[in-house]
Amino acid sequence: MKKIFNKYVVIGISCIGIFLFLLILLLTVDKKTNVEGQIGLYGFNKAFLVDRYKESWDGLSDVILYISLGFLLGLAIYGLYQLTNKKNLFKVDYDILLVGGGILIIILIWILFDAMLIVNYRPILIDMEASSSFPSTHVMLTTFILLSSGYCITKRESKKLIHTILGYGGFSVLVFICFLGRVLSSMHWMTDVLGGFLIGFGLFSLVVGLDKALISKERTIALETNHGNETC
Repeated sequence: MKKIFNKYVVIGISCIGIFLFLLILLLTVDKKTNVEGQIGLYGFNKAFLVDRYKESWDGLSDVILYISLGFLLGLAIYGLYQLTNKKNLFKVDYDILLVGGGILIIILIWILFDAMLIVNYRPILIDMEASSSFPSTHVMLTTFILLSSGYCITKRESKKLIHTILGYGGFSVLVFICFLGRVLSSMHWMTDVLGGFLIGFGLFSLVVGLDKALISKERTIALETNHGNETC
């Protein structure tokens, strides 16, 4: 059990816990109602609000999302290739399966907060209608996919340059384009992107932690088996 709860799993669980705390605050603290609908932590969110919709920032953050979906497609194709060759879903690499599981969880979270538990409404009307905004699915997906793709690639690529580009490049994209872009475009409140980032980063951390734990367990079993065969 201790091998499962490594530092990455602890970080992931902590992010989910902080997200739940933020959710409670949004549901109970400083709730205001305006034209768009109810907004929790209104004073905090209002301080970061951009007065009008900015298409350039919205479009740029959309491009980053599409690029991240391209990475996800690449991982899916790689997983399908492994499945075709090995004829067994559970023989596909752990990290690929875990990323797929993370995407399913994000879809379920999106359904929950978009249709069943609307916490905050967007700062602007979409097609003259109020729409849910917490957490930012855009930020959730981009954070999770970019970081998870980077992890999967660096596991299979030993060149330090690739590691550096993926590490610093991915972080810069998340902070300056995806994270801030959703607020600067006036499509989301600051707490929306914070919530999306916490879920995306939390799931990414769980993917890394569980992948390392499963690989470690597999190696331990293999060593014990080899040791048993040598003893016999």
